[in-house]
Amino acid sequence: MYPAAPIKGDLIQGLTSAARVEGATLLYAGVTENESGQTFVGGGRVLNIVGQADNL
Repeated sequence: MYPAAPIKGDLIQGLTSAARVEGATLLYAGVTENESGQTFVGGGRVLNIVGQADNL
């Protein structure tokens, strides 16, 4: 069910692994980072995934 209010503060996992994919570029917004570089949900309801290749 769609949340009544956005959730804030949840750790976003997998960004480091995704960034290691050859040719991958990660673009994200509405997040916060701590001193250790961990990325957390900032409260928005936005997720964008972009793929670019000769053949998808």
